[in-house]
Amino acid sequence: MGLGINSYAQKAEVRGRGLDKATYEPIAYANILVFTERDSLIKGTITDEKGAFRIARITPGNYSIKISFI
Repeated sequence: MGLGINSYAQKAEVRGRGLDKATYEPIAYANILVFTERDSLIKGTITDEKGAFRIARITPGNYSIKISFI
């Protein structure tokens, strides 16, 4: 997974790309979830057909990101 974080006036953006670990092919329509340190869900989205995702307007802090795909 590639990941970038940008911060603008007290809000941050998380963006990246979900890739298959073995083939490095993009994973289209995977679930992306952002959780607090205490495992509370903050926001979520899905990857596009190229595996890219963007989650905007998150307060800067420490989070974990979970990616799942069926």
